[in-house]
Amino acid sequence: MENLSNIAMTNHHFELISRSELRVYGVNDVHSFNDEGILLESTMGLLTVGGNNLRITKLNLEQGEVCLRGEINTLVYNDNISSVGNGRGLMSKLFR
Repeated sequence: MENLSNIAMTNHHFELISRSELRVYGVNDVHSFNDEGILLESTMGLLTVGGNNLRITKLNLEQGEVCLRGEINTLVYNDNISSVGNGRGLMSKLFR
């Protein structure tokens, strides 16, 4: 039987509550963040969360969990992890 931390790392899902609170599970790393965008590496690829006044309220990478609050406007997946930091596309616009 798998323990709960292994399940959290492989089972990627999220809960969005009233576009003001987001709980993301299956997160491996946080690549960057500011009050307008957060770039997470999940077990299903890169996830960019865009919005305003974003702040991380809980970070537990051992359990694969990230919680955040703020005005959440976009959730965008990108399978290409090597695109982090290449200066092109949505990522470079969010994290200038």
